[in-house]
Order: sequence, then C-alpha cells, then structure tokens
Amino acid sequence: MEIDPVVFAAAQARRFTGRRLRVGRSAVVHDVAWKAWLGDLALPVAACNQGWAGLAAADDLTATDDPANCRKCALAGSRTAARRAPPFQTTLFDLDTGDDTGGGGGGGGGGGGGRPVPGSLD
Repeated sequence: MEIDPVVFAAAQARRFTGRRLRVGRSAVVHDVAWKAWLGDLALPVAACNQGWAGLAAADDLTATDDPANCRKCALAGSRTAARRAPPFQTTLFDLDTGDDTGGGGGGGGGGGGGRPVPGSLD
C-alpha cells in the first residue's frame, strides 16, 4: 500500500492540532510538537522528544484531549510548569536545586561543603 505524504501529513495535522498525544498504550500524555518530515511537511511528535518506532501510520500515536502529565513535556515548557504537572508520572529526579539546609552545596568545586570532587577541574 502506497501512502501519499501530503495526504498523510494533512490527516495527522487534523488529528493532532490543538490536542495532546499518547505513545502506544502508555498512560503518559504528552504535549504535541511538530517535526519536519518531507519538504515542508511536518508530523506530530511528543514535545519532550520521547522516542517510538514508526510514523503514526500504525496508530502508534493516539490523539487525546486528556491533560498532559509528562513531566519532561512540562519541563520543555518551563520549570514552574514541571513542578505543577499532575502527579500521574513518577518523579525521576528532584528538579529543585536550591539548598535550604545551609550545609554547603554552594561554592567551590561541586562537592559538599565547598570541597572539590576528586577528579574535578577545580
């Protein structure tokens, strides 16, 4: 079966414009970004650059109106939005880099208490 790229890109644009997407059967909902494909044609992708195999031709991307819950997509928009993202996805890393303990973290070489880390350039 031959697919006309112009028709396919137009169908994807109708399907995903103003919506969000899921990859496969995942519960994670991503914001949509558009990736250059052929010439001036573009296809929808996850804003966080989540990878998958395919071009949405086999329904591996699903359009949804559900709220985005991908923390990486929220981070791509802004750090504040990432902290306010719904807790549907497990937090992998704490994005708050402030040190409220007063126990060093600031200054000198990236080690705790201002000590350089062995092998660092300090």
